[in-house]
Amino acid sequence: MDENDLFLGYASKVFTSILYTLEKAGERMFTLTDLRFFEKWWNLQNITVKNHLRKLVFEGRLAFANGLWMESETTCPASYHDLLDNAIAGHFFLSNTFG
Repeated sequence: MDENDLFLGYASKVFTSILYTLEKAGERMFTLTDLRFFEKWWNLQNITVKNHLRKLVFEGRLAFANGLWMESETTCPASYHDLLDNAIAGHFFLSNTFG
């Protein structure tokens, strides 16, 4: 199973389900731990969905733990520099997307 299979078969459905659930249950919140697949899903959404997601972020109902591009324990085993690059990529995406 490659990355696209994971995205199409799992990740994109999870993000769509999260959005649907947060829309229906005003008291719920969700925290994401990495951004790689979220960014792929985000890029496929229309402006209405993106604006709704921005609203959820600003309300504190959708949050991003650590702001890492990928989980560091599995993707950055080689060096401290890899960990920093991972954090920079995630924070760059969050800053450009949500301000």
